Amino acid sequence: MLYAPVYPPPDGVNYDPELCGVSVKGSDLVYRVQPTEVFLANWEDYNLVSTDVLDSSGKLLKVNIYEKATGALFGNYQASNCGGRGVIKIGGDQPAINANWIGGMYRSPVGNVGNPSESGGPEVLKPVYAVKNGYGFVNTNRATIYTDPTSTTAATASVKFGQLFTTEAGVELVVDGVTYNFIGGTTLGKAWIKVIDFRLITSYDPGKNCEEPVISEGVPEGVNPLQTGPLEGCE
Repeated sequence: MLYAPVYPPPDGVNYDPELCGVSVKGSDLVYRVQPTEVFLANWEDYNLVSTDVLDSSGKLLKVNIYEKATGALFGNYQASNCGGRGVIKIGGDQPAINANWIGGMYRSPVGNVGNPSESGGPEVLKPVYAVKNGYGFVNTNRATIYTDPTSTTAATASVKFGQLFTTEAGVELVVDGVTYNFIGGTTLGKAWIKVIDFRLITSYDPGKNCEEPVISEGVPEGVNPLQTGPLEGCE
């Protein structure tokens, strides 16, 4: 588990484990809930070592602070786990002459791998959003597409019945009570089309470099028209 210093309360008041966390400000560590107050000045001159002792609530951990230069005890503080965070894994013998890896929430810079006390640091794990592509076709004689339905001056164009477009499945825009689908491959590039003018094809898979299906009376036709798998012969 990852523990962080808790902002100290006034005398006679219990610690609040939720008021935890510090940030780097210059050469100091400051409290996140009160950035004007320094938790530890020149923090890189110290080692923070857990005592593995929790209070009676099981939420507050006592941590000692030692001077790196002399090894002398400098002080101690109360820490808590902010939001249930945890280290995913630390692998290998640390430190070691061979390069070991630190995985998950910590990383080691190149040239200083294998020693978390010297090279470990927080690594931001950014969320990755995978777009799920789909297909659909225009199901009215003629429809208008919009680069921005919220603007009366944004570019528009017309599309005809049966034209097939890619779409980002699940992406919708509602403007003045009208719902739009987000489509691509139009003369405007990516654009919006009204849901009532567009029919999604949930099982269509054209494969690579394959021609689009022929749509007659609102229904894709041809060999394997709804494409339960890639077409034979597509390369």
